[in-house]
Amino acid sequence: MLGDTTVDYSQTSSADGHFGDSPIPMTAEFGAASHVGLVRKNNEDHYAVVRRVRTRELLLTNLRPPIPAPTSEEVFVLTVADGMGGEVFGELASRLALTAGWEVAPREYAWIQNTGPISLEQVREKAAAYAAQMHQAFQEQARKVPETAGMGTTLTVAYVVGSEAFICHAGDSRAYLVRGTEISLLTQDHTLAEEYRAAGRTREEAARVKNILTNYLSEGKEMQLDVDQVALQDGDCLLLCSDGLSDLVREEQIVAAVNSAATPQAACEALIALALERGGKDNITVVIGKFRIPSLSATTTYFPTPPQ
Repeated sequence: MLGDTTVDYSQTSSADGHFGDSPIPMTAEFGAASHVGLVRKNNEDHYAVVRRVRTRELLLTNLRPPIPAPTSEEVFVLTVADGMGGEVFGELASRLALTAGWEVAPREYAWIQNTGPISLEQVREKAAAYAAQMHQAFQEQARKVPETAGMGTTLTVAYVVGSEAFICHAGDSRAYLVRGTEISLLTQDHTLAEEYRAAGRTREEAARVKNILTNYLSEGKEMQLDVDQVALQDGDCLLLCSDGLSDLVREEQIVAAVNSAATPQAACEALIALALERGGKDNITVVIGKFRIPSLSATTTYFPTPPQ
């Protein structure tokens, strides 16, 4: 007679490098808003929130009940891109960045569904591969339409799997973590002004070159994505935005808006309104994800006990 057939998948063999713990169940609520602002004629910002799903369903079996239940794991991708290159080409650049990423994704051999043994360096390699594909798309666009050769865009992405978020970034659009009443900036602006500050130049000197980007997506140079990892806690919010928001709205005001709003969508709309009150000198885009991540008490897989 077989006893309890519970299987504990603790790492004990060379194969364990291919498997991690069971994915942590997580739910999320999102909001997003974009506004042309009060000065510009058109909106050169684009955003996207994407859900990727891996499902498993037992179609045929001679297993006796209880039959293993279907499973589904989700990851979420939040993206903000702020285009540049003129009224027409800036809008085209940010749209091309998002569509290029969407179109190349089905060609990916394996996408991250479980952080498990995945290292941050492996994620950086994958992000670099995506950046190379986007760069190729921009080169192809410039070959077809030479007038677009000077266009470019910032790119800020949050890839959320379970309780981990990977932040990929180039340019001066930003990502923040809002945890309760605290806020943390997760990205560093890739601008000449930041380089001036690091070199000890005066605030006045830095202010004169504030809008000059040193890293972005274009056909003329390959984008270098900064990639970092942050562990999320239950109730955390990730906020991505273009500089149309971060230039006008202080961090403490961002926290207040996120915590006072009933939903992430309401928070986005409140922040857009706040930036407009302060002049709305640029396009304004905000994306917010709020994550609920219950703790797991076990990572054991149970199989039904065979009949005696």
